[in-house]
Amino acid sequence: MPPKGFKHRSETIKKMSLKLTGRKRSLQSRIKQSLTLKGHKFWGKSGHKITGQALQNMRDGWKKRYTPEYAQKLSLSQLGEKNNKAVLNEFKVREIRRKYCSGEYSQQSLASEYGVKRPTIADIVNKRTWTHI
Repeated sequence: MPPKGFKHRSETIKKMSLKLTGRKRSLQSRIKQSLTLKGHKFWGKSGHKITGQALQNMRDGWKKRYTPEYAQKLSLSQLGEKNNKAVLNEFKVREIRRKYCSGEYSQQSLASEYGVKRPTIADIVNKRTWTHI
């Protein structure tokens, strides 16, 4: 196993993958893996189910943490460009709305231009998303 933080090149990863394909592990390596798993609390317990009390504790904890104030704070913290999955920014959204309102562009052409799907453009134009702009 390479040291922590070490990255193999993609060619090396492919070579290693091909080399190990269909390989049978030795009895010694199977025993070693089995011994490492025996320390785990769910080892050998197939179909392990969470008890009713543990499930209730999880539900109670969720109810305590997820308050309306927390939901509002969470939604504001991930609004627009602050969302780490956002493809567009405020400038592009304004530009999309302006271009679509002019009638020169279709939703499909705007989607291909900005690298998003057509329903995303429809949501922006109809102000279902990016409503804060």
